[in-house]
Amino acid sequence: MVRLRLPEDRITASQLAISLISTIVGVEAFIMPRSVVESAGRDGWLSILIGGVLAILVVLGLCYLGTSYPGESPVTYFAKILGKVLGNFTISVFLVFYLCLCGWVLRIFGDMVKVYLLTKTPIEVIIFSMLLTAAYLVNHGVNPLVRAIQVFFPLLIIPVAVVILMVQGLVDYRQLLPVMSGGLLPVLKGSINGYVVFSGFGVIAFLLPSMANPREGFKAASLGMGLVVGIYLIIFILTIAHFGPVETGFAIYPVIDLVREVRAPGAFLERLDLFLLFFWILTVFISVAVLFYVVVLGFSQLLGLKEQRPLVYLVLPLIYLVAMRPRDFDSTELLGLWMGYGSMALASVVLLMILIVWAKKLPGGAKNAK
Repeated sequence: MVRLRLPEDRITASQLAISLISTIVGVEAFIMPRSVVESAGRDGWLSILIGGVLAILVVLGLCYLGTSYPGESPVTYFAKILGKVLGNFTISVFLVFYLCLCGWVLRIFGDMVKVYLLTKTPIEVIIFSMLLTAAYLVNHGVNPLVRAIQVFFPLLIIPVAVVILMVQGLVDYRQLLPVMSGGLLPVLKGSINGYVVFSGFGVIAFLLPSMANPREGFKAASLGMGLVVGIYLIIFILTIAHFGPVETGFAIYPVIDLVREVRAPGAFLERLDLFLLFFWILTVFISVAVLFYVVVLGFSQLLGLKEQRPLVYLVLPLIYLVAMRPRDFDSTELLGLWMGYGSMALASVVLLMILIVWAKKLPGGAKNAK
């Protein structure tokens, strides 16, 4: 079996929380207002709130499964809950999903960098460079990874806070009124997209076994996911309050368009969008690295490898192929849609597994399970 952790590989509750935040708040933040407003209109903030609550419940469910089998990887306890064959198949589907999610994140990243920063650089070079850099970090295991996240985390929060303050003069919160003018149905439809933007939350299942005290995972997960929901709500509300629901629905990257209209006092910084994109690249790097690490760790454990490093360079070209698969922006959008469906399907599997574990804990349940 693959080593699950060494003492130096253990992470704290705060490290788990910021890892969760840094993984989820990535490229989705820049396209999320458009995808949600297309379904729910100006009431999309309610959809994000509903989707966020559902995502938090699934994350807490993953924490419950992890603490029910302390110190064990999902690769191990999936097989115990579902049986070896079905469990290994299910965890393989999870890992393939996160491989594809990593590729999709890279593709959105590559498209945005090419449009706003490196217009003459081939997208293949942009994507491969980011992937190769992430591979270097993945090679060194979970502890260097979470330490890098700790270093970069303030570089995510501070620019977001600065932008939130600076756009206040550009927004009109009356754009959010009237509330639920179209009824409840559009809000519920939009909650699907509102849930999809949190798709990276499943990585907690693979990080939890590395915690010094796994039971602290519940608190860390709740805090981390709560902050993510708050960040997405603020981003959506500010975007709608400036552009309105119609214009937001036509913008490809509405958040970037919003930031481009901000002018710093004294004009000491002419292009605030470039300033934000620089720090956003660090965030995407962490998101890609965590997803990459989870895929490599999971498959190395599934295959019973003693060393996971060779697998890094086998997984790398697969992620690259997924990232380069979409032919255009519409194809990239379609891939993102399938990622959303996959995330909802995996959440259903998590719910089923929780019910099975509960049944086994009932009086006579373990005997009946046998």
